[in-house]
Amino acid sequence: MTVVEFELVDGKRLHQKFNTGFTEIFRQINRLMITNGSVMVDGHLVAASQIKSLRPISNKQPC
Repeated sequence: MTVVEFELVDGKRLHQKFNTGFTEIFRQINRLMITNGSVMVDGHLVAASQIKSLRPISNKQPC
């Protein structure tokens, strides 16, 4: 499981859990932001222009 932190331009930080690696997460998020102009993060619809950065904050592999 990978937890990704989304930092917004207003300084707010949202966290979202995913069941895949960061490379695949980034690929899917990038595709969504290009096609839809927004992405759902932690129950919030966030416009692509409002995302300042995203980074993995934990990466736990299943045992």
